[in-house]
Amino acid sequence: MKKHTAILIMILVLVGVTGCGSKNTVNTKEPVKETMLKVGAIDDFKSSREGLTLISDSFVEMDEKFNAIPGLIKKWDVNEDATEYVLHLQENIKFHDGSLFDARACKYDLETLGKQFMCSYVNTMDATEIVDDYILKVKFKSSNLGFTKELMKIVALPIDSVDSDGNIINFNGTGPFKLKEYNKDVEAILVKNEDYWNENKKVSLEKVQWIVIPDPDARVMALESNQVDLIGYTEHHSSIPYSSIDSLKRNEKYHCVMEDKDNYTSVKAIGMNWNNGPLTDINLRRALEHVIDREQLMETVFFGIPNPCGHIMNPKFFDGSTKEKEFDYDIDLAKKILKKSGYEYDKEILKKDGKAIELDYVCNASPEEKDIAVFVQSEFKKIGIAVNIVALETEQAYQHIKDGEYDLTIATPWFEPTLATISFYGLEDNYSMFGLGLGINEDVKTAGQKVISATSNKEFKEAIDRLWKSFYEACSSIPIYTGYKYAIHNGKFTGFKFDYNYFNIDLSEVRAQ
Repeated sequence: MKKHTAILIMILVLVGVTGCGSKNTVNTKEPVKETMLKVGAIDDFKSSREGLTLISDSFVEMDEKFNAIPGLIKKWDVNEDATEYVLHLQENIKFHDGSLFDARACKYDLETLGKQFMCSYVNTMDATEIVDDYILKVKFKSSNLGFTKELMKIVALPIDSVDSDGNIINFNGTGPFKLKEYNKDVEAILVKNEDYWNENKKVSLEKVQWIVIPDPDARVMALESNQVDLIGYTEHHSSIPYSSIDSLKRNEKYHCVMEDKDNYTSVKAIGMNWNNGPLTDINLRRALEHVIDREQLMETVFFGIPNPCGHIMNPKFFDGSTKEKEFDYDIDLAKKILKKSGYEYDKEILKKDGKAIELDYVCNASPEEKDIAVFVQSEFKKIGIAVNIVALETEQAYQHIKDGEYDLTIATPWFEPTLATISFYGLEDNYSMFGLGLGINEDVKTAGQKVISATSNKEFKEAIDRLWKSFYEACSSIPIYTGYKYAIHNGKFTGFKFDYNYFNIDLSEVRAQ
């Protein structure tokens, strides 16, 4: 009760601050228009990748199969070995300050924001050449078939918008809203861009108030007390507690918006330390793939909201695991694998060479991670394996993982596009705060290199299929459920939808009731 009281006080203080009339806040004497949408967000507006997409446009859009389609870049030409791209830009598009988005600005954004947003293309980009005002040529040292997909991460900003420390300092974009007022870590006020260029994405909303509420319970309470109209929409991941989604969905006052279940771009998984300890045995890892009842996990821990999933990556996508069989729940198969591999039972305790199998599960102290750990602990007990849960503060947990001091932990997942995942984790076998790299064996490393160097879609598809075959056989992690987003809003507005580009916030169909 004390916790909820403190959270409510924090919200009331926040509302009081946002209405104090200082130069960085909303003037409460000004009548609020009906079409102002109030959103509750985790991050400060200027720190949010998603926030940027309200004031500027992505270089490309994405379709339902995660293929790049025209955006600010209206078309592109690619040479035979995918080492050279010619980008043709939309013409006469202006930033909010009146300057043009042209080839010079495009060149700057590619070179600067590519590094800022950890795009893999920067590792092999050789040169960018301005052909004319609206055509830019991009050359790579080696083939790069994934370049256009990664352009979904880049938004248009004027030249010199990023300082020497990598901070964005100029928020004049090309997008449907303009940043009018800003109060760090409190709120931002966005107003409609009356001169927005994209007829298909024009908005009817006159204002958006971005309210910073980092605590998840406080965001839910802000929705319930009408301090915000919408939560869960400003992040590229699920950001509302599943218990709150369950209760809010059952309340007729609120409406739920859900990302398309079939278009998931990442999968939550349990990572296994295949480099040290008991899980160096591939047969033990293979058995554990079949021990977790994913459907029961969803019902027990997550109110039946996420989808159970035994795939490492979405087989719907061209670069997904299209040919591999999904890992399923099968205790009898798990025990058969263990028996065949020399494991035996002694009073229901699984042993190998007379030694009991015990595993350390490192997780952070969040309720969700601890609940997953407890469920895994109970599932592994069914086959005689003791799991010791080591729940730590986030930084301590990261350090344990970085030092390799774990057997099990939540794995940072593969994500679309797969080329970006390979670049992010690397094809090595070293530890980082995210767990082990992807280089679990030579087959995976070789296939991964072929994926990176592929010069045609046919060659890429052959390489990616080989990579997934090797990776599924190696069993480095246990996929458990898909990661897709939920948003909850009150009845004041309709028309919310999630964009196929998981960073984009699209308010073009939102209308006031």
